Amino acid sequence: MKRFAGGIALLLLAACGESAPSPPSTLLKPNPPEAPKPPEVPAAKGPVDKKGRSKSPELFKKYMAIMDENGEISESIKEDLEKKKFDSAIKPKLLKLRKNAETAKELHYRKDADEDMALSTDFDLFLMKLKKLEEATWTEENSSGLLENLNARCVTCHDTFQ
Repeated sequence: MKRFAGGIALLLLAACGESAPSPPSTLLKPNPPEAPKPPEVPAAKGPVDKKGRSKSPELFKKYMAIMDENGEISESIKEDLEKKKFDSAIKPKLLKLRKNAETAKELHYRKDADEDMALSTDFDLFLMKLKKLEEATWTEENSSGLLENLNARCVTCHDTFQ
């Protein structure tokens, strides 16, 4: 009889728009929350040789990584000069520029043999001029001219090969 009365009570509640009392929480097992989806990580994009001048994308990426590092070194030299840091701060950076230039030259990343030879020749010229900058004493009096000379060496190749 209790079931019958409980059923009638549920029908009346449903008819009136009321909801039935919820059963005790111990009987219901809540659904576990969905694990958050990991954020989508876009594929790492590196420099792309849009002009198709390199032998391979890998060589181009290596070359551009070296050139980007050289750009950062050049900027840090400029910052050192603004902070009145001269010879002792700049000489190690010039050595790193030399090492990077030698590494980039050895990549021979251009597929056109004439362009590769021209680039190699420009690297030789850059390395020769860089040697003079390495031998110079960077002081407050001459550092701006030496920096200008260094930047001019970089611009020569940038104008030709970009």
